[in-house]
Amino acid sequence: HATHAVETTSGQITWAKIRDNMGDIIYRLSSMKFEDPADGEEALVNRYTELQREMEEQFRSLSD
Repeated sequence: HATHAVETTSGQITWAKIRDNMGDIIYRLSSMKFEDPADGEEALVNRYTELQREMEEQFRSLSD
């Protein structure tokens, strides 16, 4: 999504803008490596699905 957004918006969306608007999501992505598998597959899938939904919403709002 990020590369596509930067390439197709003729400079309207930059990496800096993505980083500024999505700092929390970027942090949460980098924190995924600390997730505890003992939480169970269902809990992890729910968390990751929600994170994906939030990322998609943020990218949509950047391109509007």
